[in-house]
Amino acid sequence: MKLVPRGLAVAREAFARLHAWPEPAGNEVVSSAVVAHLCRDIGAMVTTGVGGHGVVARIGTGKPVVALRAELDALATSDGAEHLCGHDMHSAAVVGALAALQAGEAPRTGTVLAIFQPAEETGTGAAAMVAAGIDQLVPTPAVLLAQHSSPLPHDVVAFRPGPITSWDETASIDLTAPGGHPGLIGSERHALTVAFSRLVHAVDPRIGQVTRARLGGSANNALPNSATVTVDLRAADEPSLTSLRQALGRLLDDVVVEGVAYSTAATRTFDGANNDPDAAALLYRAFVEHGRSAVLMPGPSRTSDDVGVLANALGAPLCYWFWGVSGSSRMPPEDRAALAAGRAPVSVPANHSPLFSASDLSLESGLMNLLIALSAWDSPRTIRGETQTDEPARTRSSPVETTEGNDSDRIRA
Repeated sequence: MKLVPRGLAVAREAFARLHAWPEPAGNEVVSSAVVAHLCRDIGAMVTTGVGGHGVVARIGTGKPVVALRAELDALATSDGAEHLCGHDMHSAAVVGALAALQAGEAPRTGTVLAIFQPAEETGTGAAAMVAAGIDQLVPTPAVLLAQHSSPLPHDVVAFRPGPITSWDETASIDLTAPGGHPGLIGSERHALTVAFSRLVHAVDPRIGQVTRARLGGSANNALPNSATVTVDLRAADEPSLTSLRQALGRLLDDVVVEGVAYSTAATRTFDGANNDPDAAALLYRAFVEHGRSAVLMPGPSRTSDDVGVLANALGAPLCYWFWGVSGSSRMPPEDRAALAAGRAPVSVPANHSPLFSASDLSLESGLMNLLIALSAWDSPRTIRGETQTDEPARTRSSPVETTEGNDSDRIRA
């Protein structure tokens, strides 16, 4: 596919502005304004306020209808938020793809929808857009395309038909016990401290990973009366996730000592996403034909994503893939072995690491991935044996704002 200078220029502008102003889940005020403003500038019809700070942009008319999805939020950190998962690149690549299509730098047939989703990190954004009636605002897509950055070489894409991401749940465990004066407790160990320590050390990686552990305490000379431990549970399917919950419950019964009470709650949940086999096969052929190194994963990624909620609500086959953002163009042997075993590459920092970063080639490769994927649906296709048709958007009231590309009342970011 030929170079797309206009698309790349817009993508770079979007990335610079989004990366400079990271916002955690549910607070994507500036981020949504940035993508809405840039999409209007290239002539897209833009709808804002979908499920909080969600944005939907639309170019073209007729069929096929193809949807692109990207996320707006940054990873919440102790200092606020930081783009350590690549969502700024995801959204910038989608904006750039729309710009390239509008400028005639890539062929376009039919309608392209861009869905910029808030609150992916908390697993609530897709559901919020569905509750806001996104399925009533847009025609039914022939496919929903989504990509996610990964510590793979920049010319590699990885995906598979069927399950592509894991089922995930964050279990928050609250421990409580009487506090008091450390000098008056006697010679015994404080029960809450014992239970807290035993729990943190007893969580088996086959069950989950401890992501937070906080032993409360209001003063240096006061024994704490509360503690919180969060455990991340991940599984390939729903029954397996249920088994992990049960195993964690048995572990709690074993390690919590007398005098300590505990309660558990699920504070973050994701269902596993599934790639449509026919759509995945079509995408694989397109990537190979355009010279991409396409890797078929042996099993679903251990990461999670709520994109499947959007695909199901829109009635669209899903095609989701990972794209490499490291500076290397070759995969070391240890990374090939890790990938073959279904694990993340080990030679470069992974997503959510403070050291995670993308190479200069990452944004361009992500943009080109989207244009390659769109080219696979540049005419009406048959998915699951049924010819997809362009359905009109259904009427439903929704707290959103829709404007055309030439609207003078634009959001300023």
